[in-house]
Amino acid sequence: MYEKLHRARLGAAVLGVLAVGAGIATTGAVVAASKMPAEWDGLVKQQTKNSKGIDGVYVLPNADFKGYKQFIMDPVKVEFQKNWQRDMNDTIDISRKVDADDIQRIRTGLGKMVQDGFTKELKNNGYTLATAPAADTLQLSTAIVNLYVNAPDLPSAGRVRTYTTSTGEMTLVLELRDSVTGQVLARAVDRAEDQNNFNQMQWTNSVSNAADADLAIRYWAKKLRTGLDNVTGKTPAK
Repeated sequence: MYEKLHRARLGAAVLGVLAVGAGIATTGAVVAASKMPAEWDGLVKQQTKNSKGIDGVYVLPNADFKGYKQFIMDPVKVEFQKNWQRDMNDTIDISRKVDADDIQRIRTGLGKMVQDGFTKELKNNGYTLATAPAADTLQLSTAIVNLYVNAPDLPSAGRVRTYTTSTGEMTLVLELRDSVTGQVLARAVDRAEDQNNFNQMQWTNSVSNAADADLAIRYWAKKLRTGLDNVTGKTPAK
């Protein structure tokens, strides 16, 4: 199911990101996925089976993941594309103007979906959610950037339907850190864009927006979990 959603982004641009401190900050620079650097902050880009299907996966040379059995997850950051609100209010036929409350509602809702999706995938497959840093605990720092929702479902007194050929796009930035030292062990960047096969118009609302976002999140969560299974030596759950 997600192959339709995810493969549509091949050859597209991804948002340039810069990791700083204990969290993830972003810049406005856009780089082509094919031109992502071979090395990034001492992390080396991977060209392996585990990195297939993700725009960029970087790992610290000689990083040893085998001792990690638990995880803690930072609150998920969500950032829209810079001009998204202006585009919605100036050029898109929507029921009313997008305001700050709408933006915060979408950011909060999507952040919770990512937090819940990643946590569920890891907990259901043998990883323990920890409450504090420890030697056997990975820290997950996650951000959704470059978010562009083509037709936000806004509360309105009138009955308005919006038709689009795509619900939008977003880019995942994920870092794995040692929870005690804060050292970055791995980083992944991947862009997902919904695009139907026949370029047909479709009614876009909160249900379809959430469904497409959920497909991407479940894909990313599974990729993370299977990757961790491989580097930690854990036997995958059946």
